[in-house]
Amino acid sequence: MKLDIFTTSIHHYNLTQIENLRKQFELYALNDEKVSKGNTISNVGGYQSKPIWQKDLDLYDTFCKNVLPNIFKDMKSVYKWQSDHIQPMNCWFNVNRKGDYNLHHRHGKSCDFSAVYYVKVSDKNTSHIVFDSPDVFQFTNELKYSTRNKNNQARFKILPRQNDLIIFPSHIQHFVEQN
Repeated sequence: MKLDIFTTSIHHYNLTQIENLRKQFELYALNDEKVSKGNTISNVGGYQSKPIWQKDLDLYDTFCKNVLPNIFKDMKSVYKWQSDHIQPMNCWFNVNRKGDYNLHHRHGKSCDFSAVYYVKVSDKNTSHIVFDSPDVFQFTNELKYSTRNKNNQARFKILPRQNDLIIFPSHIQHFVEQN
């Protein structure tokens, strides 16, 4: 008998219903890139903004109030939380162009979940976001597998589309492949 004792879920939504907000986010990020030095944390090439707090940007506040309640209901049905709301901490923008990528990193010390919202995705220069298994057993070289599946894969990749929102446990190490 097989028992699944620990599960790591990634929540993947496509938010086509907020196209107007998406366009505003795109303009905001591109303008911020022009006027701000930004940060260098996990990004190699590209632009990463400084942290943005919900109270400081009406656009972010609107996104949180219009999108997150339904997402929270969906996730609450999975995790059985007692809380009645979700409280975003902050956000930032990454602008990755051809040749840019993000190094392995995680966000686990200050929050429970992390999210990536893909404001704009190029058909030609889009790369995967890659999640490493938190199960270190998956990285051993002793066993050889004929087929990879959720029980033996060391990595999971998602090729994002425009308007994708991907939410995952913050302790999961992840990176973005080179565009």
